[in-house]
Amino acid sequence: MNTQEQTEALERSLSLLQTLTNEQVTPRTLRKEANQIVHYLKDDLKSLDLKCSEVILKLEGFSEDPNIPAYSRTLIWQIIGNLSTLS
Repeated sequence: MNTQEQTEALERSLSLLQTLTNEQVTPRTLRKEANQIVHYLKDDLKSLDLKCSEVILKLEGFSEDPNIPAYSRTLIWQIIGNLSTLS
């Protein structure tokens, strides 16, 4: 995967995370975590591979929560799919 494709995949993920934080049906804890993830992914202190792996683990935990609405869970799976191409 070249740099342009990586940038596009990361931007798609960030956009989906922003959507997740703006949706009122998304539980407050998930909105807060999604907002923190956006800032974490934009931070340049760690490599992109490491950041993606850590974020995927966090999001997988949320996707297994039975209290998460189906719409939010679908967004989480899309984000995981985008990030998995980067790690």
